[in-house]
Amino acid sequence: MNFLYFLANHRTDIGDTFFSLITKLGEETIIILILCLLFWCINKNFAYKLSLGYFFAGLTIQGLKIAFRIPRPWIIDPTFKPVKSAIAKATGYSFPSGHTNNATTLFGFLGIHGQKMWQRIVTALIICLVGFSRMYLGVHTPSDVLVSFIISITIVILISLFYHPEKQSFLNDCILLTIFFIFSIGLLMFSLSLFYQQLITAAYVSDCVKAAGAGIGFAFAYFIERQYIQFSTKAKKLWQQILKYLIGLSVVYAIKFGLKLFIGTTLFAQGIRYFLLVIWIIAIWPWIFSHFTSNP
Repeated sequence: MNFLYFLANHRTDIGDTFFSLITKLGEETIIILILCLLFWCINKNFAYKLSLGYFFAGLTIQGLKIAFRIPRPWIIDPTFKPVKSAIAKATGYSFPSGHTNNATTLFGFLGIHGQKMWQRIVTALIICLVGFSRMYLGVHTPSDVLVSFIISITIVILISLFYHPEKQSFLNDCILLTIFFIFSIGLLMFSLSLFYQQLITAAYVSDCVKAAGAGIGFAFAYFIERQYIQFSTKAKKLWQQILKYLIGLSVVYAIKFGLKLFIGTTLFAQGIRYFLLVIWIIAIWPWIFSHFTSNP
């Protein structure tokens, strides 16, 4: 807490604005925007790598959050004041940092995939800035950020070294998806067991249910796309790529936000929304646009 107090004592209006913007690079919205662009329009195999790392790291982080159940800094020390605008996005427990995880997996993969040194420097800088922003804004401690970074970068490196979608056999895909499915179900059951034992509230289990729903969706959609769709990211015209991206993305956000109006916001409904979200991104929309583009 001493370091957070040090940062709080040196906050400025410009600093608050700057780091409030920087921290958005670790939000789910940025992940979705970039992942959909990569998957639908640029490099499907790289997007698979990024997705697998993102989901594995996310499931791990969410599991640790509810296992340790460490409160946010201002709950640990009621006299400590975070930047008010950052509180709304600081859902769930404090340890480890979800924003740091998101930024590390996304920009870690982009940095490793980048061919030029300046690309790696920029992505490394973004990761550091997002991690620092969480402490500057007062929503995470140094241990929250550091542990999240270590876990996430380790997963990024391991997947970059050992997972190559273009070389995966049917058997390897089945083994990978089985492990991933069990991992997702495990988090779901663990979070619900804590919830029914009244050790955590619905507000804290919500992020775990979303992560598990997305993870289960990824396991199914990955298999369906790889075995039955096998779409190409190419398009004859640039306008077709733009239209593909914008229409697909509009449905993504319709599922993410609009579906709440029809199925509600219960834990089950949240899991279903994220399951459908990933199914749409990886299987349904690729099948639709590949079907229409393959026919004159």
